[in-house]
Parts: sequence; structure tokens; C-alpha cells
Amino acid sequence: METETLACLSRLAPDLMEEMRQRAAVMERISALQPVGRRALSQRLRLPEREIRAICDRLKDDGFLAVAASGMTLSEKGMAALPGARELVHALSGLAALEHTLTRTLNVGRVCIVPGNADENPEVLFEAGRVAARHLAALLRDGMTLTVSGGTSVAAVAQAMPRSAHRLDVHVLPARGGLGMAVETQAGTLAAEIAHAVGGHHSLLHVPDSVSHDALCALLALPEVSETIRALHHTDVLLYGIGRAEVMAANRSLPEAELQGILSRGAVGEAVGNYFGADGRLVFQASEVGLSGEELRQVPHVVAIAAGAAKARAVIAVIRHHHHELLVIDEGAARAIMTLV
Repeated sequence: METETLACLSRLAPDLMEEMRQRAAVMERISALQPVGRRALSQRLRLPEREIRAICDRLKDDGFLAVAASGMTLSEKGMAALPGARELVHALSGLAALEHTLTRTLNVGRVCIVPGNADENPEVLFEAGRVAARHLAALLRDGMTLTVSGGTSVAAVAQAMPRSAHRLDVHVLPARGGLGMAVETQAGTLAAEIAHAVGGHHSLLHVPDSVSHDALCALLALPEVSETIRALHHTDVLLYGIGRAEVMAANRSLPEAELQGILSRGAVGEAVGNYFGADGRLVFQASEVGLSGEELRQVPHVVAIAAGAAKARAVIAVIRHHHHELLVIDEGAARAIMTLV
């Protein structure tokens, strides 16, 4: 959508453009939550329920919404108009221009930005997960090996993965063994969820992330472990969340001395157990199991997701180490990154 044209229209009829933006935003939210009631929609969009009612009534009268006892859904006409509505919201909020700028500045294949800041509104993370899931599904092909990390960001992607009528012959692997975190955000759990969504199959990595070298050697003698690790080193698509180094190191329950040692070496960002400095240097690898810093550079398709302004420095660090085909972030992280770079 032409930015100059939209800017001109906004100057000529600001009230009309704001009404269009609100209608488009409501359609976009309904598509993600349908069927959904007005109250839930009001909470998600942080608009008074009376405004939501007025907007939805107009959309229903124009044939874009269907209303039933279970809630509101987009009609066939609404679904046809949805791509344009999404583009309109992006353009009017300035996010399309910001995506273009960050794509060039960070040298990423594509940057996608969702509105909001997850540090202030946790719901933003689920929207980022939905966007990442849509793009990931379009990227996958029969015969590929998809490797996924654990964590809340990838859990949001797994939850939003579209269920396709066409089953994909995709092998989904966990990027790491257990971290001691909640089972619902473990890499193995998320690999199973995503495999189920796309109709593929998955393998588990029966190796605790903190296993000693001697124990690892013994585990590697087991076929179910060695076969998974061999497959891991032939990853076609890698999906992971980017975390802050100090937070991720603390989550691993590392001894205080080791944690401070990692941070003293300049680590600010973490991805799949690898810790990176602000300039993209690999400063620490937490485990012998998984993809090394050098192997990350060999993966054909890397998809990363991060939400929250507090992760801006971490995102820059990880992005500078190896090429990413897709980076999905929220507006809070995007604007903080622009300030830093």
C-alpha cells in the first residue's frame, strides 16, 4: 500500500482514516479469536465495549461479520477482505515502514512486526506467535526437518500453528533436551504439538540439558538418542525464541559464579543454548547437545521470534551472528531496536 497516498488521505480525512483503521483492527482480531464475543474483543483491543458494539454493528450491516450464539465470526466477504484489512492496519500504524527499515538495517530476509509491547501486554506475544506460525507454515515442505526450541515464544507459535488439510511429511525435532522448565514449554512438547498440527512426525531428545560429558557419552550409545542428534545436524528449518542472556542463564539454574562469568564476557542475547555478545560473538555454549554457533550459520532457513522492548539488545546480538530468513517481533522491541542501532 502506497505510504504517500495513505499520508495524503490521513491529512484530508483523519477521522475517516481512524474509523477505517479501527474497523480493520476489529476484523483482524475477530479472525484470530473467532468465534468471539464483544466483551472479549473489547478486552483484547482495549477499547470500550460500546465502541466495539458500534463498529461490529456496522461491519455486520455491511456483510463482513456473522453473529451466532457462540460469538462473532468473519463472513465469506469478511475473509476475502481480511488480507487488505491487515495491510491497512500495518500501514496506518507505521509498522510497514518500520518493517522495511529494520529489514535493511538488520540484514534480515524479512522482519514482521505486530502492534503493542509484550512487556506491557502479555497478549501481544500470542499475536506474534500467530504471525510466526502463519509464515512458518508457508515455509514448510514435504521431506523437511524442522527443529524447534522451547520457551514461551515458541509455545505461542505452536498454539497458533494452522491445521492444514494437506498433511506435510515434516520431521520435527527439539533443539535441546530438558531444561527443567514447565513441561508445556519444553522443546520436546512443542515439537510434538507442531508435528501434530502439520500432520508430520516428531522425535524426542532423551538427554537432560545439563548432563555431564561422561553421561552424555553413555547416552549417545543409545540408538534413540544418537539418531535424533544426527537428524538435528541436518536441520532444514530452525525456529527459536530469542532471550536475554541474564534471564536465560538464571533459568538454567547455573551457579552464580558461572552466570557472572557468562555476563562478564559480554553476553546479552541467547538462542538455543548459545550466548552472544552485542557484536554477535558467540561467547558461551551451554551444552554439548544441540546446534553449535557455527552450525547455526549452516541452517538454510532460520525463523526467530521475540516480544518485548526489554529484548531489543538480545535480538540485535543474535541477529548479528548468523542470517535469519524471518524475524517476528513486536512494536515495543522494534522501536527499541531502532533506538539502539
